Amino acid sequence: MRNAFPLGLAVLFGVMNGIYIFKPMIIEARAQRLREQGLDIGGAGHEDKVEEEIVCANERERAAKKKTASGSSST
Repeated sequence: MRNAFPLGLAVLFGVMNGIYIFKPMIIEARAQRLREQGLDIGGAGHEDKVEEEIVCANERERAAKKKTASGSSST
C-alpha cells in the first residue's frame, strides 16, 4: 500500500507527458486528413484556428455518426 502513491504519480506523469508530446502530432495528422478532404483550415502559424477547425470537424463527424446510428436502428 505504501507504493500506491508513487506508482500513481508515475502513471500520472507518464500520461501527462504522452499527451504533451503527442498532441501536436495528432493535431497535425488530423489537419492533414481534413486538408485532403478539401477543408480550408489554415496552415503554419495558425495553430489556434487549426485546432478549432479540427474540434468542429470532430463534432460534425460524431453528430453524423450518431444520426446515422439512430436512423438505422429505427428502420
